[in-house]
Amino acid sequence: MPPFRQGWLHRMVRAGIIWSRLEELLKIGVCTSFSQQGFVEYGERCLTSFYRYWPQSVDLHVFSEHLKSRAGFVNKRRQVAHDSLQDIELVEFLAHAPKDTQDYRWKVQKFAYKVFALTNPVYKKYDLWIWLDADTETIRPVDDALFDAMKGNVNYLGREDWHTSECGWVAYRDASRFLERFREMYVSGEIYEHNETHDSYIFDRVREEVPMDYNNLSEGVPGLHVWDDTILGKYMKHYKGPLRKKGVYADIPGYWSKDETLSAT
Repeated sequence: MPPFRQGWLHRMVRAGIIWSRLEELLKIGVCTSFSQQGFVEYGERCLTSFYRYWPQSVDLHVFSEHLKSRAGFVNKRRQVAHDSLQDIELVEFLAHAPKDTQDYRWKVQKFAYKVFALTNPVYKKYDLWIWLDADTETIRPVDDALFDAMKGNVNYLGREDWHTSECGWVAYRDASRFLERFREMYVSGEIYEHNETHDSYIFDRVREEVPMDYNNLSEGVPGLHVWDDTILGKYMKHYKGPLRKKGVYADIPGYWSKDETLSAT
């Protein structure tokens, strides 16, 4: 636990006396990943909006394969670039993993890139380590209120109307046990013992297994796309799924957030 969370300093932070400078006390890292096609379709928008609206003190770690072929985004300010294929455990996992199906529930290779990026040991440098899906866009300045809401060890988006959490955003504090177990599920092959092998399903299995302080940011929010109707919706849009990426609204019950539905009427 970081020293600032104890004693008089922690009490002053919680009272709001010096909270306006919390991001300078917290060491915050954000992690994302995308393929070459993903960079073209949505990743560049994610990075550009991050540079514009996130505090200068927040580091961005970008994981992708064959980085040298895409020098256009490698040397951006405040960005740490990682070649995903330098992770030996990921390479070994992919060598033995079955090919992805058309059904997202068994796209094990696609989502393995995400999990191995998230659990890269670089997370140990940070007090707050945030996973941010690359198909997101930050739409206004990120301030202390967002970080203040990340009170648990694992801060996630639960979904009462779907059988898995929405893992486009998860923020971790003092959560090494969780992240180590998450990676171990892949390295050991245990994910194949479960009904589905995508990251959100395995995330929930780890959440059931590892006792920690879990903070459901979307508690009480109905529907499948809960992001917009939480504190995250104040700062970012998540273009989850093919319809949102195309900017198309369709009348599908439960698919759209309350915010999206109001905007479309």
